[in-house]
Amino acid sequence: MIILKRNLLPVCFLSLLLSCGGNSSSDVIESNTSNYKLEIVDSIQLNILGRPSVVDVHSETGDLLIIQSDPPKLWIVSQEGEVKETWAKNGDGPDEIGPYLLSAEFFGEGVAMMGYLRLKVFDKRFKAIGSYKPNFDLNGMLYMGFNHLMAFESGGEQQLVTYFGGSQTDKKFDTPEFLEEFNIVDVINPQLEGEISLEKGATKGVFRPIGELTDDSYFKKSGRAFMIIKPVFDVKEETLIYALENDTVIHKRGLPNGDLISSTPIPFDEFYMTKGWTMGQAVAEMNSARQTPSDRPGNIHRLFHIDGFDIIFYRSGLPLERLNAIELEGIEKTREENRLDYSKYLILQEGKRLNKELRITEKINPPSVADDSGFIWANQNINALEAEPDLFTIYKLKIVPDEN
Repeated sequence: MIILKRNLLPVCFLSLLLSCGGNSSSDVIESNTSNYKLEIVDSIQLNILGRPSVVDVHSETGDLLIIQSDPPKLWIVSQEGEVKETWAKNGDGPDEIGPYLLSAEFFGEGVAMMGYLRLKVFDKRFKAIGSYKPNFDLNGMLYMGFNHLMAFESGGEQQLVTYFGGSQTDKKFDTPEFLEEFNIVDVINPQLEGEISLEKGATKGVFRPIGELTDDSYFKKSGRAFMIIKPVFDVKEETLIYALENDTVIHKRGLPNGDLISSTPIPFDEFYMTKGWTMGQAVAEMNSARQTPSDRPGNIHRLFHIDGFDIIFYRSGLPLERLNAIELEGIEKTREENRLDYSKYLILQEGKRLNKELRITEKINPPSVADDSGFIWANQNINALEAEPDLFTIYKLKIVPDEN
C-alpha cells in the first residue's frame, strides 16, 4: 500500500468566515479560539427495535426522518421523541419501494424514497406522485441505510442528488475507459418529467451524471484498477461537497451542473492508500492464492459541511508491520485491528485542521446527517455497551470551541 503522512501544525488566528454552501442559522461561530471539537449536546431515546438510520432533518419543523432498510420501514419523529408518522411496505406496488429502502429525504410536502434502482416521490399521505427508474445497471455495491439521497433547490425548483452504488457506465472496472466514464453522483429534477411514469420501464435522461474523476485523482494517476470507488458526500444549498472513500481530497461542485469549484487536500495525520489491481487482470489477481499481503487501507466514513466547516470521519488504516505483529486469530484479531485503527474526525476550514483531539467518543457511530441548524446526528454505538439497550438512542452533536 501507499502511505500518505502529513505533519500538522497548530492553526492560530484563523478567521472563521462562512465558506460557500453553508446555510446554517449560525453561519459564524463567535469565538476568539482557534481550536474546536465536537460535543454531544442532546439525545433522543425511541422505542424502536433494530438499528435504523437517521437520513434527514426537516429544515422547518426539525423532525427526524429515520429509516430501516430491510424490510422497508420509515418513521418521522419529533426532537422530543414523538413518533408522528410510520410507513412500512414491502412490495412492488405503486405506493411501495421494493424489497429494500436504501435512503429517504424530506421533499416538497412529502418524502422521496430510494429503492433498488428506483426512486419515488410520495405526498404527505405516502401516495406515490412520481416514480423513476434509471436506464443504467448497478455497477457497484448495494448500500443500505446510508444517506445517499439529498435535496437542493435551484432556479426555484427542488431537485435531488442520488447515489445508487456505482457510476453510469457499462465498462469493466479494470479498464482505463471505466475511469474516464466514471461519475460521482446523479441529479434528478422531478419537475421536468411532467406526467407520472409509475414503473413503466427506464426513464432515459432523467438521472443526469455529474462529477468526473479529476486528472490529479489518485485513482487516475496510479494506473491501477479499483473495483469500488465510492463517494462520501453532503449537499448544502447549490453545492455538492464530497471526497472519495479511499482518497485524500475534498471536492466542491456547483449544482445542478456539477461544475468544479475547488479541490482541497485533506490534512490527515496519516492515511494508508488502497493498492488496487493490475489493469485488465483484476479478476485473476483476486482469485489468485498468491496475493501479496498489504497494508490495511484508510477509509473515509462520512463528510459534512456545516457552519462553514468541513467535518470528516475516518480511519487511517494500518501498516503491514503492525498487522503482522498482531498474534491473534479470527474475531479477536479483527477486534484488535479495530482498536488500533480507531475512528477519528477532522474539523477543517479552508483545508486547515482546527481540532486537537482526533479520536471520536466511543458513545457514537459515525454520524449520518448534518442539519441546517448547525447540528450533527449520530446513532449510539451499542458495541461499546455491555448489554443490548432497551431504547434506541440518537445523539445530537455541535461544533464548539475547545478551550483546553
